[in-house]
Amino acid sequence: MSVTSYTESLYYDKNHDSWRADIRFIWAGEKIRKTISAKSKSELQKKVQDYKIDVFINKNILIVDDITFTDFSAGWMENRQKKVMKQSSYFTKMRTMKNLVNPYIGNRKMTEITKDDVQKVIDTLTESGRSFSSIKKAYEFINGCTRYYRVLKNIRYYPCEGVELPKVLEKEEGDYKFLTKQQRQLVEEESYKRYENGSFVYRYGPAMVLLMYTGMRFGEMVALTWNDIDFKEGTIDINKNSVYVDMDGEHRYIDGEKLKTKCSRRLLPMSQKARDALLVIKDSYGDCSGTDHVVRTKHGAHPVPGSFNKCYRSILANCGIIKHGESRGVHMLRHTFATMLFENGCELKIVSELLGHSNTKVTENIYIHTIQAQRIKAIKDLDCYCK
Repeated sequence: MSVTSYTESLYYDKNHDSWRADIRFIWAGEKIRKTISAKSKSELQKKVQDYKIDVFINKNILIVDDITFTDFSAGWMENRQKKVMKQSSYFTKMRTMKNLVNPYIGNRKMTEITKDDVQKVIDTLTESGRSFSSIKKAYEFINGCTRYYRVLKNIRYYPCEGVELPKVLEKEEGDYKFLTKQQRQLVEEESYKRYENGSFVYRYGPAMVLLMYTGMRFGEMVALTWNDIDFKEGTIDINKNSVYVDMDGEHRYIDGEKLKTKCSRRLLPMSQKARDALLVIKDSYGDCSGTDHVVRTKHGAHPVPGSFNKCYRSILANCGIIKHGESRGVHMLRHTFATMLFENGCELKIVSELLGHSNTKVTENIYIHTIQAQRIKAIKDLDCYCK
């Protein structure tokens, strides 16, 4: 059953020195009135939105014409998605809503959103240079939200039907960056540099070497504790993840998050280079009360991704690999690890397992050019053998 005759007015009440909202609507023939007050206008607007979410979504009472995409999607996220998603995934989806969707259709009424509106969002994001991944997330958010609206209203409502996403360009060689053998040697040497007093020039230098010779994701390394390291058996237990998220404007880590995929849970054999990096970190970081994390700030906290990446770019720039100020992320070290394995003749399935990919197809799609080069080399070696 739907709401009719909905009105909403916000005003400042001088007598009580507060902001007030007067909400009136008719539902199932009953006149309903709700008065909400707050000290500030922004606080009042938040309370009004919370009330709408509770009444019009939690209780499945829908405003026929007046509920906007912003109000409805906020309720959908809070009361439906939040219950079934990982915390980090939830905040990522919230960023998609706030940054990629609401600026374009947030003020549109749900009943007015059309295929053309959704297509315009996709086209605008494409023209602004957003990645295919970001555009797809925006589309999936709109599609999920409008689909839920359709189910609640029990109506035919398909604003995403027929919307065209930009084509994914086939990966060109060089789309993923990795370090060559000579560059690896330079980075390793630079990462271990120390001042005369023995302290590291780059606090996170040894951690860069650890990433390069383990292929761990950044979040996996951040979550790593010394209990996960078994020097006797020579293994690193990858069993958890730490995710850096924006929580309503405040950035912080979420610890104990599930790994990216089920296959991400793995026991990683420790190479000598990785062992050396871990021993250097253990000997150099010193005791830090209250933490057992392998890589940490001098105060025992998790390294902020921005600071860690800045350190990495400085190392690359000082090695002459990139120019100062040029962008480059530490995920390049994971690509370097995979490339080393392929160049050393490692099988696709083994590489995929060491990287923690969900299946070999993911690995093959990322490293298609490296794999093809190895296939060509294998045939050439066979030709030489047969002569």
